[in-house]
Amino acid sequence: MDRQERLFFELTRNRNSIMAVIVAMVRDFGKAEDIFQDTMLAIVKSADRYDEQREFLPWARAIARNMALQSFRQQKREPEPMEQERLEFLADVMCADEAADDVWAEERALLRRCFEEVSSGNRRLLVLRYGENLKGPRLAQQAGRLEGSVRTTLRRLRVFLKDCIKRTAQQEGVVVHG
Repeated sequence: MDRQERLFFELTRNRNSIMAVIVAMVRDFGKAEDIFQDTMLAIVKSADRYDEQREFLPWARAIARNMALQSFRQQKREPEPMEQERLEFLADVMCADEAADDVWAEERALLRRCFEEVSSGNRRLLVLRYGENLKGPRLAQQAGRLEGSVRTTLRRLRVFLKDCIKRTAQQEGVVVHG
């Protein structure tokens, strides 16, 4: 297998992790797919610059990030920042085996049940943050809370939901990813 074939194999094997970086930046699956195609071309064209002593995935993710930034420059807009935790969660979701849709449906059902255990005020906060994508002072204002309090509450809610999903899954014998 020559160098380009090895890179193509690695691209195929790591497609979902690379796409996660792109989707996290552009937040549009159609645009992300276009950028992924551009990323594949850039990687294959720069095969001679790849140091095989280094890991492929970080190198490919860096190229994907650069391709997404290039797309933003062409559109004269800036990417929205994304917390590392959310980026890792998105990567985990996108790395799921596509044939395992039933497992993800069960996990979503677990999340919905755990979401119901959260107080209505905190459910509203989660919807404002993740459903309406509000951040910082705007989120705090809409929630009627101090900004530091919002950050702390969201961190605690994420931990609670993660633990609740794991606990409930274990009780019901459901396998969860991540």
